[in-house]
Amino acid sequence: MIKLILSLLKTDSKVQQYIATSTSNSENLARLHALKKDIGLAQMKDCYHVFVTREIIRSYDGHRTDTYNRLGCIKCGLKDIHTSELDFTSSSIEEEMPSIYQETARSGVRIDVACSLALAMAIYSGILKKHPTITDQEMVRYFKLALQDIRKTPVTRQHQDKRIRRLGLHPGFSAWNEKDIIHN
Repeated sequence: MIKLILSLLKTDSKVQQYIATSTSNSENLARLHALKKDIGLAQMKDCYHVFVTREIIRSYDGHRTDTYNRLGCIKCGLKDIHTSELDFTSSSIEEEMPSIYQETARSGVRIDVACSLALAMAIYSGILKKHPTITDQEMVRYFKLALQDIRKTPVTRQHQDKRIRRLGLHPGFSAWNEKDIIHN
């Protein structure tokens, strides 16, 4: 009985049209993902990077403490990911980041600020919306002032939730200060 119904459905013109449209949508979605990856990689390669310290890693071997600063570009999102850090959860763009970082890390400036890359990119985006023709030097100055203001201004939990939404950060974001990105 089920086979008869399936064979009748396969011959129905609306079902055939639906299947064709669904297949076409899947192919277009795959092309869209490939284009998004290509555009993201091109932006990272062509970016004049503005790096912040996105993570501070400290390790102690019994004799001395080593500190490693992991950088991230607030304009394009490029991170200095090491190939040993990549795993099955890494995106296809993250898999390309180590080589792009090696090629382009010298093109740009480093801000002596440590903060979450998500927060830094949100601040940068906000500055760029208000001042679309701003130079990189002015942007660095505005960025430092905005980050300092965010960190110095005490806010209630309710106001902090509004700030998270306004900046476009993920719900539950909590890495507002430098101490929040230090890993021992």
